[in-house]
Amino acid sequence: MVDATPSPAKQGISFNDVRAQLLSDPYTGPLPHYKVTIGTMFKGGQNLLRRDSISLLYRDEDLVPPFQKLVNPLGICFFGKWRITEDLGYTGVFRAGTEYLVVVRCSNLMTNTDRGTRRSFCIAGKIFPTLDPNEVVKPVNVVTIDTLTGTFLDRFTDTAITNEPGQPLNFGLLGMLLVVLNSVWVFSRVDSTPTHRPLDALIAQGLKPNEIPKGPWWIQFLGAKDIGRSDAVDFRDELRLKNYKDGRLRFDISAAEKTTSGQRPWRRIGEIDLNEEVCSYSGDHRIRFHHEPNRKEPPS
Repeated sequence: MVDATPSPAKQGISFNDVRAQLLSDPYTGPLPHYKVTIGTMFKGGQNLLRRDSISLLYRDEDLVPPFQKLVNPLGICFFGKWRITEDLGYTGVFRAGTEYLVVVRCSNLMTNTDRGTRRSFCIAGKIFPTLDPNEVVKPVNVVTIDTLTGTFLDRFTDTAITNEPGQPLNFGLLGMLLVVLNSVWVFSRVDSTPTHRPLDALIAQGLKPNEIPKGPWWIQFLGAKDIGRSDAVDFRDELRLKNYKDGRLRFDISAAEKTTSGQRPWRRIGEIDLNEEVCSYSGDHRIRFHHEPNRKEPPS
């Protein structure tokens, strides 16, 4: 059985503690690359992807000892603020007027980093319910991706990234068939609905006495139109703050509620405003973003 006991991290951590760790070991040479293969997912007969997936779902940790991320190994981290400007009657981090500190990691699924190759873009965030960077709080995590099968879109900032990605048919993944099959097998067994990341913890954050939680079923992040665009080949270079207006990277936050038609009637409700960046070893190997599970008990 994989250890899924609660972690000490549930006691909380400060924004500055996470920021200091991510800034402590920046890459100084060429940015690293990592090859995802079926061999990287197994060690000593153990399915490492299954082990790590259960840990992500059922152990809520913010910083951990160095480890190898198996499916989104390469990324760039940012620091800034999470702001909600529109009032849809939501609670938690979606409440109108909310402004919190946030740590964001933008990454890609599997191996490819360069424009012209098939890529799947991910945004994971730790939202700290405070504006005091030294206050110890329990951050809530959000995890999103554009598609599980990849696209040839040129820019990260032109990609709509959600908590329930599409899964278009993709024959281009036949070259990684064993990796794909293992991923599908693992994800379908460790969580009841692996393609949808629930938002319950974000909606419930800071509820007032007797307040009924209310929030979206889906959220979406998309690069703000007025910040400009970058044509850098590697998505990590594309997202460097120097490439954008006023040295800030902003993603619009949109929300949609579940409907009987299955459509997603998106409404913009706020933004993620990022003003500091780092590509670092800790960003790729130390920070973790808890994935809220759909099933309540971890598999044995």
